[in-house]
Amino acid sequence: MVETLDPSSLTNRSFLYRQHIKSGAVFAEMGGFAVPLNYGNPDSETEASSNMGLVDLSHLPRTGFKGWDAAKWLVSNGCKVGDGSNVTTEQACYSRAMRLAPSEVAILGDLNAESSLVNDLDMTWSSHRSDGVFHVPRASTNCWLKVTGKYAPSMFAKICAVDLRPQVFGIGQVAQTNIARLNCIVVRHDIDAVLTYDILTDCASADYFWSALLDAMEEFSGKPIGISALKSLSVNI
Repeated sequence: MVETLDPSSLTNRSFLYRQHIKSGAVFAEMGGFAVPLNYGNPDSETEASSNMGLVDLSHLPRTGFKGWDAAKWLVSNGCKVGDGSNVTTEQACYSRAMRLAPSEVAILGDLNAESSLVNDLDMTWSSHRSDGVFHVPRASTNCWLKVTGKYAPSMFAKICAVDLRPQVFGIGQVAQTNIARLNCIVVRHDIDAVLTYDILTDCASADYFWSALLDAMEEFSGKPIGISALKSLSVNI
């Protein structure tokens, strides 16, 4: 029997850790969080990651800032921000800045949690609060999920009104929309040749949203996959 970490032994846990336990997750500690490595069948998860998979990335750093001076403040603190709304600007450290509006930006950390950008921005804002810049604590208010695989657009077509097909929705493009009746931010973020989408939504609805996505994936043989299967998609993560 594979040994697994007890998530309740750590202070930091995903909003979805009970769902992962029910699905037979094998946990390991990453950055102080209990993270699902796999769900008992790593080989099948590796295959599913290219077809239809669902990953919980809520252990990774993320933050946000809004206000009339937010974009200028971010640039002055080393974060590149795009000129238009609903676009993503990748940073040198592989973090990403999503400009949601002229006055609002969300920042996602890299998939290895090696970049310090999110923490640096949060600490700088806390130490030197600026007029016109307000913190949006997305790490504590939003869960972060990733949908992977070639069947993802077909799955989204069932539960989202926005056309997320790759020929329409480009890499780095952002949609602020409704998925399974929840307000969501979705961004396309392919890993090598594999189509993937990141989704942020309200953490209070995390259990419902996780179940709704798995239900929509069922006809495509979709399943939850651990961080190990996600990392198998590329040597660069």
